[in-house]
Amino acid sequence: MSAVQQVLAEVTALTARARLFIGNDSGIAHIAAATGTPCVVIFGSSNVTHWRPWTAGPSEVVREELACQPCHGYFCAEFDQPQCILRVPVERVVRFGEPAEEIRLEAEAFNADLVALATSRRNRLAAMLRPGVVDRVIQEAPVPTLILRD
Repeated sequence: MSAVQQVLAEVTALTARARLFIGNDSGIAHIAAATGTPCVVIFGSSNVTHWRPWTAGPSEVVREELACQPCHGYFCAEFDQPQCILRVPVERVVRFGEPAEEIRLEAEAFNADLVALATSRRNRLAAMLRPGVVDRVIQEAPVPTLILRD
């Protein structure tokens, strides 16, 4: 088995055990949906109709609708910054508005035995999960925390 196959197998096993996946529209989001894990997927420029989680399991898409969507996503032709992702309020993704506290509470509520955070350097979730937030989750989560970054 190659290193890439090993990592994909591990990510698949982790998402299958998760009680909830929160992350951007990414490969890991699709793996989580395919394993039946409930998902909250944050979209920016992507075509939601085409790239939404294709699952019978519970999932929610969070996005801000703009007239310029969908687009290629390599650069923003309408704004200086990609407003499609920057305008997604944290409160639409997490109930209580404070990411580290929400993650801790969700872990407790779902009786989780692992917290896995998946981020991309290109999106708002990455900004939300700045090192201070990640450090707080690691310190305060009642279970081990795994950070996956591309």
